[in-house]
Amino acid sequence: MNKLGKVERKNMIDEPAYASIAANLAKRLESWMRRTDDPLLAGLGNGPYQ
Repeated sequence: MNKLGKVERKNMIDEPAYASIAANLAKRLESWMRRTDDPLLAGLGNGPYQ
């Protein structure tokens, strides 16, 4: 049985109504990755997560 709620079953990232929220979250994530010198900023193949 699927334990996801009704609102969790559809990915809303491309919905225009959520564009500003998605952009804000992406900006915050990139900022955090830069502050923590996240190796994924160099690309998926260059970090310890290969």
